[in-house]
Amino acid sequence: MDRALDLQTITTAAGSHTRLPEPADLRQLLADTEVSLFMQQASIDEQVLDAGWYLQAVATARTDLALYDVPRQRLAHQVSAHIFDLALQATDLTATERLRYTFASQVGYLGGDLTPNAAAIARGAPLPESPYPWTTPGRVSLEAGVLLLALDRPALYPLLRARRTQLGDLATGQGALGETSYAAVDGVIRGVQALTHYLTYGTAAQLGTARQAFTVAVTASASEEDVDSRWVAAHLLRIADQLAAASVWAVLPPDVLAAARAMTLGDPPVMALWPPQLDFLAGTEGGPAPLSPDARRLLLSFPTSAGKTLLAQILITAHVASNDSGDVCVVAPTHSLCRELSESIDRRLRTLGHQLYVEGPLGLDRPKPAAARVTVMTPEKLAALLRADPEGLLDQYAMFVIDEAHLVADPSRGWRLEETLTALHHLTVNSHHRIVVLSAAIGNQVHVIDWISADGLQTVRKHTDWRGPRRLTAIYTGRAKWDDAIDEPARGARLPRRHVPITGVVHLRTGDEVVKGTFSEPVGTLVRRQKRDGSWINDAASSTERVRLVPLVTHVAASGLVLVVQPTRLVHTRVSCVAVLGLGYD
Repeated sequence: MDRALDLQTITTAAGSHTRLPEPADLRQLLADTEVSLFMQQASIDEQVLDAGWYLQAVATARTDLALYDVPRQRLAHQVSAHIFDLALQATDLTATERLRYTFASQVGYLGGDLTPNAAAIARGAPLPESPYPWTTPGRVSLEAGVLLLALDRPALYPLLRARRTQLGDLATGQGALGETSYAAVDGVIRGVQALTHYLTYGTAAQLGTARQAFTVAVTASASEEDVDSRWVAAHLLRIADQLAAASVWAVLPPDVLAAARAMTLGDPPVMALWPPQLDFLAGTEGGPAPLSPDARRLLLSFPTSAGKTLLAQILITAHVASNDSGDVCVVAPTHSLCRELSESIDRRLRTLGHQLYVEGPLGLDRPKPAAARVTVMTPEKLAALLRADPEGLLDQYAMFVIDEAHLVADPSRGWRLEETLTALHHLTVNSHHRIVVLSAAIGNQVHVIDWISADGLQTVRKHTDWRGPRRLTAIYTGRAKWDDAIDEPARGARLPRRHVPITGVVHLRTGDEVVKGTFSEPVGTLVRRQKRDGSWINDAASSTERVRLVPLVTHVAASGLVLVVQPTRLVHTRVSCVAVLGLGYD
């Protein structure tokens, strides 16, 4: 939302068109639509949809025609994706319409270098479940296209097997499907299956098969009325090369292709990398390749949700797959984060035939398995091992991955991490050891680079402010509707009470403005009780903050998973702070 409502972005993407509102008017229309749809009080405006389809046409125009420059097409992708994302918030859509808007939005997110949103938005799509009943050719193609662009291989493979069986049965009764109305959907399913196979196993021939199948689907004259299938095929034909270029098979060097299998066959499968990950792995001219043993010092500064953890997994698995001279030590600040990292890395290592070991608190360690090539531990544990036997530590580990390195600034524990890193760096300046420093918010990067790049070591570094997920910033409050209060008279010894409906109010930031939206139904009740002296106080029967929060959480959940962060300790302030995050987008 913050990107799509930028006036300069809209102006560049849309240009001027007689049938579309002016950029400033379109921006206001988008902002109003965002608010009304968030409150579930309106359908998508037809002018907004017209703008979305126009922008998609601009974004997907053939580059060889030179109608629009690449930066404009990228922005057109982003704004069109946002528009179709908005359209999905409407409540009056059919299942097929919802699939169309989902696929259109995915196309925009992928073309606009906002890859993670393409997967997130698919979570709300009306996708079939086993036994995958056949509906219409167009809807079948849309379902396969949505799952492919979501890069959801676990859901895609069983669906494709069912569809190939169903199409085979149709061919048995009607003959070759190329001359029937099923030609386009048959091409889409075959193309999706081949492209998925390439992204999973790197078989180059499958990429050519996918292109051929999509071309057949687009040009199938017998399926002229199957517009949805041909539309899906046309987009997938164009996107196939983009996905192939972003796959680990195209990015990782040949000597670490085992690491590629760890990515695609591990859990969750990684079918394509995100723009900052691709940029990092491409390296810098004149510098060592990031996956090369010559890259002995690496610094990655990525914001949350930009793919830093996955890059660390690639570095680790590539080292394990290509290097038998030493293991990997992963350092995380807390035992809970150590467990989280170990679970994600272990699923990759098992595809390589290796295991992972987690160092426990001192004196509580279990024996390390012989097949364990990666060990996860806290900074305190690393410091203890470094003090006890530095030579033994360096003989065992050839790579050290330091996660959450910005904690060197922590006033209570940072000094120990800084001391340990300094000692580790000093001891390995003239050796083959590699140190990878990871952080989501590291400051003074120049000083950090200078710190770990002493004695002529060149640091491979990557800093990015890229954020794929779109963000919507809002403040949620309650407003008592005193005019609608219902009085409850006194009963015996019970004094009068007043029941006041509470309306939920959301203040949304739309670009440079803040727009207020109100829930149509009350979100709770304020109960006031009269005291014997005639004054009124709040009664314990009033709706709690947790109850009043439920409608907001329900609204946010329409776009994906939700995480609610609420203080558990008494906060000495008159304002209660609750964070609601839509995890489908962040």
